[in-house]
Amino acid sequence: MLVVWPARAVAAVVVLPCQLLYELARLIARGLWRLVIEPIGRVLTWMWRRLVAPVVRAVGSFLRWLLTPVWQAVLLLARGLGFLFEQLIARPLGWFVRTLVVPAWRACAALVRATLRGVRAALRVLVVVPLAWCWRTILAPVVRAISTVLRILVVIPIAWCWRAVAAAFRLLVVQPCRWINRTIWRQIRLAVADISRTLTGRR
Repeated sequence: MLVVWPARAVAAVVVLPCQLLYELARLIARGLWRLVIEPIGRVLTWMWRRLVAPVVRAVGSFLRWLLTPVWQAVLLLARGLGFLFEQLIARPLGWFVRTLVVPAWRACAALVRATLRGVRAALRVLVVVPLAWCWRTILAPVVRAISTVLRILVVIPIAWCWRAVAAAFRLLVVQPCRWINRTIWRQIRLAVADISRTLTGRR
């Protein structure tokens, strides 16, 4: 009994008001649905079926009746223009390119190649071959002769003079300097060193 009464008190204070509020809200929602939303939905459904749908079907039929011939005319015009373009421009232009432009281009390319081959052959015959012949028969012997003459008249005498000058320098300068260094300058250094040791008392 002591546990049941507090549970009933809590149910009476908390659960019962919530249940009453839920039932009230449910009753209000049911009333709004039956009195407001359902009649408005019926009116909108009747208006759609009786007013809007016939107008939409009529407009759609009118647009189909109006636009279908226009679309067919546009397609027919596009096909006609495509046929005219193919017959008047594409085919004549293709024929012109195949029969005139391509052969002319090939002929020009062949002419340019032949001209280049001719110029190369002419340069070889008129320039390269004569220059090579002149080098082999005239310039190369002249250059070899000049180099031989320069070697005999310039290089060999300069080398001989250089060797002679080097020998004379060694005989007249280097060897006397060595002799002076060994015989005179060394003795002077030794004497100076002896005098310095005598004066300072060092040994």
